[in-house]
Amino acid sequence: MRRFIAISTLCICCLATVGCGKDVVKQPTYQVLSGETMGTTYSINVPGVESAEVASVLESLIDQRLEQLNAVLSTWRDDSELSRVNRAVAGETLALHEETVKVLVEADRIHKLSDGAFDITVGPLIQLWGFHNPKRIPVPPDENAIKEAQTIIGMAKLGFSAEMGELIKQEDGVTVDVSALAKGYGVDVIAELLKEQGYENYMVEIGGEVQTLGVNFHGESWRIGVERPIPGFRLIQKVVPLPASSGTAMATSGDYRNFFEHDGKRYSHTLDPRTGKPVTHLLRSVSVIHESCMTADALATAVMVLGPVDGYNLLVEQGIAALLIVEEDGKLVERATPGFPVLPTSEKNNAEGA
Repeated sequence: MRRFIAISTLCICCLATVGCGKDVVKQPTYQVLSGETMGTTYSINVPGVESAEVASVLESLIDQRLEQLNAVLSTWRDDSELSRVNRAVAGETLALHEETVKVLVEADRIHKLSDGAFDITVGPLIQLWGFHNPKRIPVPPDENAIKEAQTIIGMAKLGFSAEMGELIKQEDGVTVDVSALAKGYGVDVIAELLKEQGYENYMVEIGGEVQTLGVNFHGESWRIGVERPIPGFRLIQKVVPLPASSGTAMATSGDYRNFFEHDGKRYSHTLDPRTGKPVTHLLRSVSVIHESCMTADALATAVMVLGPVDGYNLLVEQGIAALLIVEEDGKLVERATPGFPVLPTSEKNNAEGA
C-alpha cells in the first residue's frame, strides 16, 4: 500500500551541494554501495569508507544481512518464513523467527494505534482489486466479493503471540504481507550494522525509505528529497534536512502512481481494510520522520489510509514530525506537523521546486 520516490544517493548529495551553494567535490564511487533487495533497490552512502577493498567487504556484510531478512520476511520466496505462514492452515501452531516477531509486534501496535487503518492481512483485498497485477482489468469488484475478502482480513485472525513467539491462524486463507514496514525494518537493520562496524556517518536507503547519521561527504547534514506527488513526473517538492546528531529515519508513502479510473471515478491503490475499498480523500503523500525507519514506514502507510484530517491528528497526538501533501482545488498544499525540519531560508530557493 505504498509507493513514492527514490532519489538516488548521488542526487541527494547533489541537492545538498546546490542548496549550500558550494563547489561540487567528487565523491569516490566506492563510498556508494548499491544493489537489489526486497523486490526493490538499495543505496548506501558511507563517507567513512577508505578504499574499494574495504567497501567490498562491507558490501558483502550488507548483502548477507539483507539475504537473512529476505529468507524470513519475503512473500515472493516460497522458502521464506512468511510464505510458510501463508500456506499454513487454521489451527496450526507456527514458531516464528525473532525478526518476524519483532516486525509483527510493530505491525500490531500501528494497527491498534490507527484503529485498524494499518493491517498486514489486507492481501486478499489487494489481490481482489488487482493493483499489483499489470494485466488487471480496471473495473472495481462487486460488493459481495469485497465482503467475502474482508472475512479473512484482520490482525486478530492471525492468533499472534509475541510472548510465545508463535502464530496460530484462526481461519484458513488469512495471509501476511509486511511490505508496508519490511523495507523500513531493513533500513534499521543495515544502519545498525554500520554502527557496529564503527561508521558514524552514513545514509541507508531501501526502496525510498531512508535513515541517516552524522554528515555527508561535504561535512553537512544529510538532505533528503520528497518527490512532488504528480504522476508521470519526477520533480522535487521539498528538500528535508535531517539532523546530524542522532540516527533519523524518513519514510514516504503516496497514492499518485498506482491508480485506475472507471466511469470517471479515480480508484487509488491505497485500500482501507475497514471498508474494503480505495480511499477517496485527497491526501497525495505523507513523509514521516522517526528514529525507527520501520515505525516511520508503517505510520506513513497508516496515515495514507486515514487521510489528511485523521492522519494529521494522529501524528500530532503522537508527537511525530511529518509532512502531508494534499490536493486542494487542483493544487498541492503542504501541511507539516510541529517539529518537521525545514531548510534554512538561504537554501530554500535553490533547493526546492527543482
